Amino acid sequence: MCINFCEGIPEDIGYKTDDSPIIPEKTRISISQKKKILDYIDCHPNHSFKSIKKRHPAFKHSFYKSRWRYQIECGGSEEEILQSIEEYTLEHFREARKQCKSVHDVDIKRWAVEKSLEFRYRSE
Repeated sequence: MCINFCEGIPEDIGYKTDDSPIIPEKTRISISQKKKILDYIDCHPNHSFKSIKKRHPAFKHSFYKSRWRYQIECGGSEEEILQSIEEYTLEHFREARKQCKSVHDVDIKRWAVEKSLEFRYRSE
């Protein structure tokens, strides 16, 4: 008896029990918003922290400036980068399984490393 594993591949493979993000969506700030706030800060170097915070409530601490610059250079926050790597790896996994190819842990590691190299080159 032969079992066809290619039929009925579930979209959610079930390794993640909760899709809720670590940081709530309303407190997340996109890279484009961070760039916009940093551009405003660069254009107005004489503005006080208090006035910047009033205009941009997401900018809660002065150390966000250096942190956000680093995140923009790297291509996102650590959570965003890991999410991107996870999506890339899962997409390749699903594609391989739809083609009835066997997927080993080495393949999954290789896909993850391929994607992570994109972010490493941005930060250097």
